[in-house]
Amino acid sequence: MRTTMVIILFAANLLPSMVMAESDYVVQINADQPRRAQVTASIEPGQHGLCFIRSAEDTGLTHGWTTFIHKLSVTDPDGRSVNAAYDGEGCWRLNSTGRVTVSYTMLLLHDKFPNMPGDDELAYAGDWGQFWTGRALFIEGKPSAAVTVEFLLPPDWAVTAPWPSAGNTGLIFAPTDTDAVFDSGLMLGKHESLKFSRGNAVIHMGFNGAGPRARRAELREIFDRSLGSFTDLHAAPTVGDLAVFLGKGRVLGGGVIGNTISMLVVDEVPDTLMPMLAYIVIHEVFHLWNANLNYANQEDMYWFTEGFAEYFSHFELLQQGILEGKTLLGRFEERAGKYAAAAGQLSMAEAGQKKLDHYNLIYSGGMMATLALDMHILKTSNGRHRMADVMPALYTRFGVETEVPLDLDTFAAVIEEQTGVDCSGILRRYVTGTEVLITAPLMEQLAGTL
Repeated sequence: MRTTMVIILFAANLLPSMVMAESDYVVQINADQPRRAQVTASIEPGQHGLCFIRSAEDTGLTHGWTTFIHKLSVTDPDGRSVNAAYDGEGCWRLNSTGRVTVSYTMLLLHDKFPNMPGDDELAYAGDWGQFWTGRALFIEGKPSAAVTVEFLLPPDWAVTAPWPSAGNTGLIFAPTDTDAVFDSGLMLGKHESLKFSRGNAVIHMGFNGAGPRARRAELREIFDRSLGSFTDLHAAPTVGDLAVFLGKGRVLGGGVIGNTISMLVVDEVPDTLMPMLAYIVIHEVFHLWNANLNYANQEDMYWFTEGFAEYFSHFELLQQGILEGKTLLGRFEERAGKYAAAAGQLSMAEAGQKKLDHYNLIYSGGMMATLALDMHILKTSNGRHRMADVMPALYTRFGVETEVPLDLDTFAAVIEEQTGVDCSGILRRYVTGTEVLITAPLMEQLAGTL
C-alpha cells in the first residue's frame, strides 16, 4: 500500500462529542504502516489487571497475543505514569485500581508465524487492509456494559464489524458489552461489504481477495439460506447481530468466534470448488448454535460439536441443491473410511483433548456417531422421530445462560425425553468407548431415507 495521509493523533480530551463510556477504545491506522494498529484504551483494570488472555493459549505462542505488543504504556486520569508489570501470562499488573489510559502498538504479524492451523484467521493483512478479532487487538480490563470503539483510518478505508453504529460516520461503534468486543471480528480497509437483515439480526459481510469478491452474491445466498434452515432446526434464531468475513488465504478454512464467522478462501474459486466452499460456510453457520452451548467439558464434546455440524451441513447442501443424493452418500462413505482408519485405539471423547491431532476421529467419527444416533432413533421410533426433533430441546436446555451443563449423560437424557429412544448404549460403546461402528448397514439405512 503506497498511499499516504496526515494522521491526527487521538487524545481523549480532544473528543468532547463522545460520551464517556465505561470502556473506550480508539484504533488508529497509518496507511504507510499497514501492519500496525495504534490502540488507545480508557478502561478500569480487571481482576488480573490489563490482559490479552482470551483463547491466547490456542495460538501455540508462549505469550499469546502479547507477542505482538510494542511500547505499552499506562497513565492515570491526571496523565501520570502508572507502573505496569507484565506477569508472563498475558496480563499487566498495576499499582492502581482506578480508570487508566493504556496506549500500545499491536504489530500485525500473526499470519507470518507458524502457528497452529487456522490461527491466521485471527489477524491477517493484505494490500486491501487488515482483519482482526477483538481478542487479538484490544486489551481487556474490568467487564463493562457500556463500550465505544472508534477508528481513525486512511480516507479510503472503511470498517465492517457486527456492532451497532454510534453516529453516522461509520467509524464509531457501541458494542453491547465487552464480550461483544472480544468475541467479534472486524475488517478494516478497502474491502467490500454487504449488510442485510434476517428477523431482528443484522448480518454484516466483508470480502477481500478476487475469489471471495467474485462469489459474494452466491456466498450471501448460501449463508442466508443456511441461517434460515438452522434457525428452523433449532427453533430459535441466533442472538444478536452477526458478521461473516471471507478473505484471501492460502487454503480454504474457517472458524467461529462468538457471533463472527471468519473464513479464508483461495484467490481463484472455479465452479468445481464452490461445493467445498459452500460446505465450509454452512458448517460454520451451524456452529453459531452448537459451539456456544454450556458444556460441562468442551473437549469431551468436540465429537458432538464438529460431528453434528458435519452431519447437518451435508443435508443442507442437499437441500440447497448443491449436492445430489448420490454424491451425498459418496461423501458419507468416504468419511466412514476415514473414521474406520482412525478408530479403535482412542475414544472420541478422549480425542477431543487434541482434536486437530485426531481430526478424522473427531470430525469423521463424530459424523458417523451422529448418523448412528439418527438412524437408531428413526428405526426404534418406527419412523416417528429423528435427531432433528431433539435439536430445539438441546439448544433450549443447554444454552450459555442455562445452569445444567451438556455432557454425555444429559445429552442421552434429552434424546430419550424427546423421542422415547435410549441412545446411552451407542454413546457408551462408540463415543466414550473404543468399539468401532460398523457403518455399512447405516449407509443402507441412510440411502433409504433420501
